[in-house]
Amino acid sequence: DARTITRSLWRCPKQKLNPYHIKMEDETYGGNYDENRNFVLSNLTNHKVHTVHCLLCLRSLPVYDRYPLIDGTFFLSVHKSHKSAIEILHNGYNRYLCAVCVGCLHGYSAKVHCKFCKEEWQGDLFQLGTLYSFDIFAANPCCVKRTQCNTCNANVLKDRVEASFSW
Repeated sequence: DARTITRSLWRCPKQKLNPYHIKMEDETYGGNYDENRNFVLSNLTNHKVHTVHCLLCLRSLPVYDRYPLIDGTFFLSVHKSHKSAIEILHNGYNRYLCAVCVGCLHGYSAKVHCKFCKEEWQGDLFQLGTLYSFDIFAANPCCVKRTQCNTCNANVLKDRVEASFSW
C-alpha cells in the first residue's frame, strides 16, 4: 500500500518506522475486529469530516480508511481543548476526539511543556495512526502537581511508582 509510509511519517526516527510504532493493521485475535478503526471512521462520517486538525499546530491531517488512520494519533479527552476537537459519545459519555500530528508528537513542530514543572512532554511514546481512549497529555504525569485533584488539590495517586502505571 503506497499510503503506508507517507512523507509525514518519514519524519519519525528511522528506528520507529516499524509496525510496533506505527499502527499498520488490527492485531486483535481473530483478525477482522477493527473496533477502533470503525469507531473513528463512523464518528467522523457522522460529523461529515474527512480531515482533522492537529490540536497543537493546527495542521490539517487527512483521515485514511486503513491503518495508519492519520499521520499522527487520535485520542479521547473529557475536555474540549480546542475548537478542532470533535464531540462524540463514547461508552455513554461525551468525549472529544482529538488528533496530534507526527511532528508535534516527536517535538519537531511544537514542543509542549508542563505548566507546573516545565518538563517537556514526551509524545513520541505513543503509537502512530491509532486511537487512544484516554487523554495522552494526562497519561504520564511528570510531577506531583499533575496527580492532584483540580478541585481540592488532594493527591489522586499515592506516589510516583503508582503514577508510572496510570495508563
